[in-house]
Amino acid sequence: MASTSDLILAAMRRGRIIGKDQVPAPDEAADALAELNRFLDELWIDKLAVFHVLVEQFALQANKQTYTMGAGGDFNTTRPVKIVPGCRFTVANGVDRPLTVLTERKAWEEIPYKGAVAPPMVLFVDEAMPLANVMFYPIPDQAYPVFINSWGRLQNVPALATVLSLPPGYESLLLNGLAVRLAPDYGLEAPASVQRAYGRVKASLALVNYELPVLSLPSAVLTRPATRPNIVSGDTI
Repeated sequence: MASTSDLILAAMRRGRIIGKDQVPAPDEAADALAELNRFLDELWIDKLAVFHVLVEQFALQANKQTYTMGAGGDFNTTRPVKIVPGCRFTVANGVDRPLTVLTERKAWEEIPYKGAVAPPMVLFVDEAMPLANVMFYPIPDQAYPVFINSWGRLQNVPALATVLSLPPGYESLLLNGLAVRLAPDYGLEAPASVQRAYGRVKASLALVNYELPVLSLPSAVLTRPATRPNIVSGDTI
């Protein structure tokens, strides 16, 4: 596992910002660290660069509909970029019940009466800053454990000495991508081979992370009719 300073050194050499036997000055390394963290932030909002879904457990409260989510919020965690389907809560005897994630405010606003109190069925996320607001309908009637699914992320790097632990392919992504991003700050353009390598690994990771949507059909289509046409005779069978 490489340290952050090793990654930055390799990226600057690969981008031909410094020579093979040179090392970045302290201010250059600090600037590169800041750019690396901006790069990591951008990758978090790119679905095809998200390598896993994070499942976190929180506690619902009886008669409480809205919960803040983020550092110091009711759901005290890193504020998610996107909450995704698969959320659920647990009732007695450890039975899980699914929660439908509403992706549009219009769907939430169209619920005519939001004051009903019962086991929740849906959740909606108001992407406020610095804390998101997670709202449940119906309002929970009990203190249920709830499991929230969100896009996982590569965490920001706090220091040059930080040792990086990355899934397969991501070290190459960061190495080549950082070389491409740093070069313009020095009046340069990363070599074409580096740009191609960055595009190639990003495309490969997008292919790995892509989730094929599951299609569903109306029940009327899936239900076998009582009679079916016989395509040979024209009669029904």
